[in-house]
Amino acid sequence: AACNAAAETWGLEEIARVWQATGLPKEVREEMLHGIREEVVAICDRCLADHKGWVREQEALIRERRQQLAALEDSLDEQADLPDQSSATLVQIRADLDLAIEEMTQLQDRRRAEIADLSEGIDALAARLEETDAGAGTAPGEARAAEA
Repeated sequence: AACNAAAETWGLEEIARVWQATGLPKEVREEMLHGIREEVVAICDRCLADHKGWVREQEALIRERRQQLAALEDSLDEQADLPDQSSATLVQIRADLDLAIEEMTQLQDRRRAEIADLSEGIDALAARLEETDAGAGTAPGEARAAEA
């Protein structure tokens, strides 16, 4: 509606200038006005259709990002720190979600690395214990059983 109103205002001003210069009869002016108004509405509708398509794409991307973030939050048992989005634009919401996903992905990567380090440490400790048991002439686990 805003696009139509602005375009119509401009169109009406142009028509008023033409009417003043030409002195066309009222019937011709009304017919011209009707035709111009239809053309302006059609142009604005095409512009708005493109914009509405972009809005739908952004909304779909936001839904997808929210699902990604929810999956990360579930797997990490953490909640992302998102700013209040009640008055944010689609572009800002998407940027906020992208940042939160990046942060949660980095957290996930750090935790995976920590788990890998812990696993390697456990494996190394188990190997040293087996070497110690083997060096004492007992089978693995026997020395520990004998101590008990």
